[in-house]
Amino acid sequence: MHESISRVIIEVIRLLLKILSFIPYRFKIEGYQCRFIKLKYVFPPKYTGSFEAISTVLRLLLSKYRFIFKDIMEVGCGAGALSIIASKYARYIISVDSSIHAVLNTLINSVKAESITDVILSSRLDFVRDDSIDLVFSNPPYLPCNPKSYIDYNYCAGTDMRYYIRIISSMLRVVKSGYPVITVYSSLSRIRFIDISSLYGRFKIRNVSSCNTPIDKITACLIFKE
Repeated sequence: MHESISRVIIEVIRLLLKILSFIPYRFKIEGYQCRFIKLKYVFPPKYTGSFEAISTVLRLLLSKYRFIFKDIMEVGCGAGALSIIASKYARYIISVDSSIHAVLNTLINSVKAESITDVILSSRLDFVRDDSIDLVFSNPPYLPCNPKSYIDYNYCAGTDMRYYIRIISSMLRVVKSGYPVITVYSSLSRIRFIDISSLYGRFKIRNVSSCNTPIDKITACLIFKE
């Protein structure tokens, strides 16, 4: 019975996120006077809980340690909102996404924000050297369901969470030892971090912020590789 209810909730969230992804709209980012845009097919940077949770951690970490994190990367940049927040504190941002719609959206918004950002279209991080980035963050797909369409890859991680695990493992490879990866997961995710350990290696994880939605709980965490 519990499993059936979870599947229904996951499908409801999938539908809501799909609707939000299809709708273009304008949004504001704290500290900027201009209004930014979210294009059609791009994961919504507002109203999801995950954006709020990770942006809170990002602002706190970068405002306190801004001279430590010089080279920063976002994996799955979407509309570029998180990269724009990070650009206020870092000298250089690399924003990566596998969607051409997201890359275009981030390029448009980074120009509006006048941020120094390299935006790269790629589904992998093979172009990045191991242990080369000071801070890597991502608002990855975290729903435990299989993608049914192109747009579903924005939020569906597979029933076994394989896309989530692949993203986090890649982030841990490129971040410097002792430096953090910032990411989020849902109370519905069923993520086992031991699966990431089997692919990557040893690491420490610390939950630092959470956001309750009407349907689930989103937790932002720091992951430090050893």
